[in-house]
Amino acid sequence: MSQAVIIGKLCAAALFLEEKDLEVMASVVREAARALGSQWQPIETAPKDEWIFLFVPGHGPARAIWRSGRGWVSHCSGKIITKGTHWMRLPAPPVDHQSSAASSETEQRDSADGPQTAAPEFIGRQ
Repeated sequence: MSQAVIIGKLCAAALFLEEKDLEVMASVVREAARALGSQWQPIETAPKDEWIFLFVPGHGPARAIWRSGRGWVSHCSGKIITKGTHWMRLPAPPVDHQSSAASSETEQRDSADGPQTAAPEFIGRQ
């Protein structure tokens, strides 16, 4: 069943809920969409405004972001990645307050001009 069909069925079910339950249903739909979006997708569909996992054949996944004029840039090395074939969204950060604050600070540093912290470039090997 496609993502669109699943989301459509959830939205159709919302028509029969009372107003007080709509917020709960909206939360469920958002989580379902995020979970369904965490599958490998063709690189042509990758967002160019957020950090993602980029799959590189022969190496595995790397955390990367699109930089205008440069292409896909590795979080760890800052090098250009030219052979990415698929992408996947990063998982949601932990919900505890300390991890969320630390994650937010790192994202603010990273969003300026690229990576500022060391992290493993390739998460797994093929």
